[in-house]
This record gives sequence, C-alpha cells and structure tokens, in this order.
Amino acid sequence: IQNYPVLRRWVSIFLFSANTVFGQVPKPQNVKIHSVNFKHVLQWDPVVCRKGNISYSVGYQSSYSHFYEKDEPFEKSCTNINTTQCDLSNALADEISYWLHVRAKCKSRTSKWAAVEDFQPFRDTLIGPPPNFNVKVKLDMLDVLFAEPMKENSQRTMRSYYTSMAFKISYWKNTDPKKVCVACLENTKGACFIQFQGQLPHLFAHLSRYLSRLVF
Repeated sequence: IQNYPVLRRWVSIFLFSANTVFGQVPKPQNVKIHSVNFKHVLQWDPVVCRKGNISYSVGYQSSYSHFYEKDEPFEKSCTNINTTQCDLSNALADEISYWLHVRAKCKSRTSKWAAVEDFQPFRDTLIGPPPNFNVKVKLDMLDVLFAEPMKENSQRTMRSYYTSMAFKISYWKNTDPKKVCVACLENTKGACFIQFQGQLPHLFAHLSRYLSRLVF
C-alpha cells in the first residue's frame, strides 16, 4: 500500500516518456475549404514543432469511396509542402462529393489526419464578383457594364453552371447613404441601366466601391 505513490509516479514517468518517444505531432486545426468560381483551396492553421521544420500533406477521396470502398486509399495532392494551403482546383470534379484531409510532419513524426467532410464543388463553391466593370453617366441614367464571372482556369462562365444567376446592384446618394436602392435583379447579362426621373442627383460616392464587389 505504501508503494502506491511510487507506483503512480512510475506510471506517470512512463506515460510521459512514451508520449515523448511515440507521441504524435498535433494535427492541423481550423481546416476549411475556400472555394470561389470553382477555385478550391484547402487552408489550415500552422502547426508548431520545436524540434524541426513542419511540412504538410493533403489527400482527397470521393464520399462514395470513403463510405463504400474503405480499402480505397486517398488520392495524394500536395505532399510535404511548407505552406498552410493546398490548391485542389484541378483535382476535384465539379459534381462529386469529397472528403479532404491534411496532416503535419515534423522530422519522422506525423500527426493524425484532420478532415473536411462532404465538400461538393457544384453545391458549395461561391460565385465571385465580375472581374471588371465600367460606369457611364448620362443625364438621367447610369449605364453599368460588367464582365461575367468565369470558372477558374476555364473559358466557361459561371452562368453556364447556374442558369438562374442574376446581378444585384445597390446604390445610394452621397447625401443620404441610408436610403439604399436596388437594381437589376432580373437575369441581366453584362449590363444594367439605372434610370432616374430628371437629371442625376448628387454624385454617388460609394457607387464604384460597391460595384467592385457586386453581390449575387
């Protein structure tokens, strides 16, 4: 009975030694996929390793294989990279659901895998703003011309994937910024004409700034 404290200390020392020798590197945290116009970038927080440099490896697997073909290995994407992101744009098909994972490595030790579950590009990607626009001012009209958002590394427009896509433009007077007006909610292609009664009111100070981030 008197030896129990010694035994507890011995177990604690053994567990500490075992964790030191066999312990894993902490797995990456806050793993998320950032996807705009089918450009898919997996991102995570950096892992700290005091005994060497950290590298990361990323893999992906279809959700079907993950659940029904459990012996099927993950496909490798970025391997032994030093950055905390990996571009998967050319690896993932548009309409397939995927599991993505990343792990860290420090010298000969590796972390557990950190995963993003059920990412489907067609469902989850965001539509980015038009790459450029131009505003022509007339007596009683603003003529807004803009380019269609394009799929990453492709000649296809995002509208070819989402046929009901429409443009929303908000604008307001410099003298009354709280009164916001909305135009072009219909299925407009590349142009929006904002008509006013009489001549244009005072300049719209926030117009250009807002148009650079058109919302869909």
